[in-house]
Amino acid sequence: MVAAATGGATLNGLENASRRLMERVDFVPVGYSRLSEPFEQLRQSSDLAMSRVKARPPVFLANLGKLADYTASASWARGFFAAGGIEALDHGGFMNVEDLIRAFQRSPAPVACICVGKNDLDRMKGVPAAIKGAGAAAIYFAGTSSLLPMVERADRLLIDRIIYEGCNMLALLTELHEMMGVRELGEAEPEELDDDDD
Repeated sequence: MVAAATGGATLNGLENASRRLMERVDFVPVGYSRLSEPFEQLRQSSDLAMSRVKARPPVFLANLGKLADYTASASWARGFFAAGGIEALDHGGFMNVEDLIRAFQRSPAPVACICVGKNDLDRMKGVPAAIKGAGAAAIYFAGTSSLLPMVERADRLLIDRIIYEGCNMLALLTELHEMMGVRELGEAEPEELDDDDD
């Protein structure tokens, strides 16, 4: 446009130069997508799994202590997993490891998420080892990395992932989908109904 103006272009000439400039500028990046799209895709995979096998991929919430102790942590974890279409199985709080393990073994969840208040971290002693011993494929901890040093080293080493505000939510949920084979569940053949049972 500057070259056209200094060359003595008329208003029509400047307008044409302006049009050529606008044609070169790409205001919308190629491959533009909304930030929510990857999460929507995870939830769609979960919906498809639900339609095929009649269940969403589950995570067992290992809530430690009384309701007031774990509520904030468990509520946050439920929202975190729901963003990826994963159902958080909440059986209330557990005062001892035996009851927690019994409930985990009865649940269909392959992974567990420990939820505990920051003032009750001593309740975690032996819990990760017990959950892993009960067959958990992975253990998540709903808290912050700053809380982890307060957990005994033996327990800390058995925690696979920490979920907290500001973590890479998409990467963690995608990894969990892959671990639980959500896509494969969605592609499974629906069970044929037995006419005698109808």
